[in-house]
Amino acid sequence: MVGIQPPPTPAAFVVPWRHETTKTNIRHIAGWTLRIDADVFSGRLKCQIYRHDIQYRRGALVFRFARDVDTSTAIYRIDGGEPNWTQSDTAELAQLGFALHDDDNLSNPSGGVLRVPVHKVGEARSVSVEVSARFPPVAFRVEGISSAVAAAYGAGCMSADFD
Repeated sequence: MVGIQPPPTPAAFVVPWRHETTKTNIRHIAGWTLRIDADVFSGRLKCQIYRHDIQYRRGALVFRFARDVDTSTAIYRIDGGEPNWTQSDTAELAQLGFALHDDDNLSNPSGGVLRVPVHKVGEARSVSVEVSARFPPVAFRVEGISSAVAAAYGAGCMSADFD
């Protein structure tokens, strides 16, 4: 006769060890924050460059306004230079992988987001944005973005890692 085995005691169950799944590296470069999260297992990177209401994503600077602000007809000036209409950047931004509309709101498809290709900014100190003739332009400090982007790519970040 085969003996009946007692049920295992709680000590017999394997308890997985808690371990770090992501390694984070945060650096401050020329007034910008560079955050790189590396998945320990896969080695995949998630990279972010940001300053207040500005973020770098896939070759563009993303300026955030209140969600109800329509930026689809905004005008921006780089260091007080010639006016640039955001609509003129649409094709280039689509090539960088940005959707033409971020919001399902048909009366304001921009959702308060304005994007400027970073190569247009270069070594500029500021970008001023006028979302409407009814409101004064808002100036954003962008100096140092080229140094922060170079540091991110030098640390192994690729364009797809900035989502």
